[in-house]
Amino acid sequence: MPSVSIVIPAYNPGSYLQFAVQSVINQSFQDWELIVVDDGSPEDISYIETLDPRVVIVRQKNSGQSIARNVGIMASTGEYIAFLDQDDLWNPTKLEKQVEAMQEDAKVVLCHTQFSFIDEAGHNTTEIGFGRYQTYYDLLEGSGICGASTVMVRRTALEKCGLFDFFSQPAEDYDVWLRLMYKGKMFFVPSCEVQYRKHNSNQSIQYKQMYDCIVHIIKKHLLIARQKGDAKAMASAQKGLKRIRGTFGSQAYEQSRESLRQAKYSAFLNHFSFAARHSSRYVLRSMASKVKNDMGLRHKR
Repeated sequence: MPSVSIVIPAYNPGSYLQFAVQSVINQSFQDWELIVVDDGSPEDISYIETLDPRVVIVRQKNSGQSIARNVGIMASTGEYIAFLDQDDLWNPTKLEKQVEAMQEDAKVVLCHTQFSFIDEAGHNTTEIGFGRYQTYYDLLEGSGICGASTVMVRRTALEKCGLFDFFSQPAEDYDVWLRLMYKGKMFFVPSCEVQYRKHNSNQSIQYKQMYDCIVHIIKKHLLIARQKGDAKAMASAQKGLKRIRGTFGSQAYEQSRESLRQAKYSAFLNHFSFAARHSSRYVLRSMASKVKNDMGLRHKR
């Protein structure tokens, strides 16, 4: 039985998947199994199993990332479970550092690492991620963990809190991390161990759906806090709801500006309406700043 089970959900991954799998094979920690869940992909990814005998493909009808991860978890046997998205990469010491942290403290149910960014072609950017040590209350305040690719969890804790919720997509990972952290500890590895790929198909650009899901998730924990009289959790949840309104409202405003530049007026109205409802102060400040800059340019002329 391997110490670590790695789950990769795959759907039309192109060449990204081979690089992701190779980054697992290159780990300094070698006691692992890798379950690649083919989520009904039209692409033939059977070649992946030839890269290493510890790589196994599990196939299912297209059901989405949450179901694919759950299928991979149920097919796995390791004491620890790590997640890797098909387009991300691990640095060679990622598993080694996380296993060491999990073994040192049995109360740690979730371990994540710092990360950096790469572009579509795999080139490093100058950006460093925002990973940090967090408590359950920090997560409730809307301070999430970027992507599942940085995370390792303890199997017994995951089985107790429940697997990924299909109805929480595309924020299903945030939902699981909150449920884990509700009763356990987190450990943060400060070194960059993951390369997160930024490209146009990242789920994070689906801000409306993401916003609705996160609101639903935080409200579930707010209800639990109220039932238990947990004033700290209630305050954190309220702060989280306010914070994500600003975050996604500002994102919608930037999308509205881009739509206007492209003369996509219907999209502009949709984005701008969302921004005005959820982050009116940001919209007003941004518009005032633009007017001020435009006036300054006119005076220079």
